[in-house]
Amino acid sequence: MLVSARQAHRTVRYLAVLEFANGLDQSWLLPALPAIGERYGVDAGGLSWAISANLLASALYVPILTKLGDRYGHRGMLRIAVAMATIGLIVVAVAPNYEVFLAGRVLVGAMTTFLPLNFAMIRDTSGRSSGAGIGVIVASLTFGSAVGGLLGGATLTWTGDLTVTLWVPAVLMALCLIIPFRLVPETTTRALGRVDWLGVLLIGAGMGAFLLGVSKKDWGLALAGLVVMLAWAWYALRIPEPLIDLRRLGRRHTAPLLIVTGLMGFVLLGQNALRSIYAGLPDDHGYGLGLSAAQIGLLLFPSSCAASLGSAITARLAGRLGDRSALAIGALIIAAGYLQLALAHGSVPAFLIGTCLEWLGSGIVFAIIPSMLLKRSPATEAGVTSGLYNLLRSAAASVGATVFGVILSTVVMAGGALPAESAFVTVWLIGAALMVACALLVAVLRKEEPCES
Repeated sequence: MLVSARQAHRTVRYLAVLEFANGLDQSWLLPALPAIGERYGVDAGGLSWAISANLLASALYVPILTKLGDRYGHRGMLRIAVAMATIGLIVVAVAPNYEVFLAGRVLVGAMTTFLPLNFAMIRDTSGRSSGAGIGVIVASLTFGSAVGGLLGGATLTWTGDLTVTLWVPAVLMALCLIIPFRLVPETTTRALGRVDWLGVLLIGAGMGAFLLGVSKKDWGLALAGLVVMLAWAWYALRIPEPLIDLRRLGRRHTAPLLIVTGLMGFVLLGQNALRSIYAGLPDDHGYGLGLSAAQIGLLLFPSSCAASLGSAITARLAGRLGDRSALAIGALIIAAGYLQLALAHGSVPAFLIGTCLEWLGSGIVFAIIPSMLLKRSPATEAGVTSGLYNLLRSAAASVGATVFGVILSTVVMAGGALPAESAFVTVWLIGAALMVACALLVAVLRKEEPCES
C-alpha cells in the first residue's frame, strides 16, 4: 500500500542510513585481510574463504528471509537480519581461531538480505516511483563501502590492534538495530506460500561441498556437490514453490538480467578481496604494491567513490539512454577497467585507473539491474524477485571467490607460496571477457515489461 510522500521519503532516508552502515561494515574488513592472514596463519587462497563463507551463507539467507518477508512482513525479517549480523560481527571480533572467525562471517552474511528487504519496503511505499529510492539506498551502500575501507585501514594502523579494529563495525551495527525496530513501517502487501526447507538443505549441502572441494582441490567432493545441486534443480522444477524458481530463468523479459546478475557477482564480488591482497604484496618481486593497511584503505577509497558516483548517475543515464543501454555501458566500463589492470598494474596510479573504472561500472549495473527486475515483476513478488537477484549475485560471488582463490594459491612463484603475477593477470582477463559477454546479453533483453499486478 502506498503511503504519503513524506513518510515514503522518511523511510528511504532511514533505510539509506542502514545501507550506509551495511556498506561500511562489509568493506571495513578488506584492508585488514593481510593482518587477518598473519593472525590465523592462512595464505591468499585461504583468505578467500573470509569472503566465500559470507557469500555462501547469504545465498541461503536471502531466499529464506525474503520469502518470509513477502508472507509475514519485510520489516520483521529485517529485524532478524540486523540482529544476526550484529552477533556475527561480535564473533568475528573475538574469534580465537580461523574456524570461529569463519563462523562469525557466516552470521554476517545476513547483511546481504538488507538490500532485497529494503527494495521490497521501498516498492511497497513508493510503487512505480521506487526507482529513485532504490538508487538512493544503493548509492548509500556504495558510499559506505568507500568510507569503510578508508576508516578500517586507518583504524588498524592507528591502533595497531586487529581486535579493536574489528569491534568498531560490531558496535555500529548494534546501533542500527533501532532502525527496523522503531523507525520504519511494516509493509502491507502479502503473498501466500511456504519456505522450501528441503531446497535450503540441498543447496547448502551442494554448494558447500562444491566450494570446499574446489578450494581443497578435492575433485571427488566437488563432483558430489555438483550432483547434489543437479538433484536440487530436478526437484525445484517439479514443485510449485521452490526456494529458487528456476522457471524464471526461462522468462525472456528477466532471464538475461538474471544471467548478467550471476556473471556480475562471479566477477565483481568474487574478486572483491583481490585488490587488498595484491596491494598488500611486497613489491620486491617486481609486482605488488607493498602497502600498509592504512594505505590499502586509501587505495580502495577512490574506487568506492567511483561506485557511488556510478550509482548516483544511473537514474539520469537510464532516463536519457534507456535501461538496457545504461546496463550495457556499465558492463563495458567494467571490462575496460579489468583490461587496464591486466596490462598495467605495477604502480599505484595505474592500479587506481583500473579499479576506478571497474567500480564506476559496477555502481551503474548494481543500481540498474534491481530496478529493471522490479519493473518487470508483479508487486506481490517484489521480495522474491529481489531475493532471487541477491541470491544469484551472492551464490555466483561465492563460487567466484573460491575459484579465484584457487588460481591465486595454485599459480605461485617458483620456490615460494606467494601468488605469481600471472595469477592476477589471468583473473583480470577472465573478468574483462565475462563483462563483454554481459554487454552482449543485454541485446537479447526485451523492451516491454509485464503488468504490475
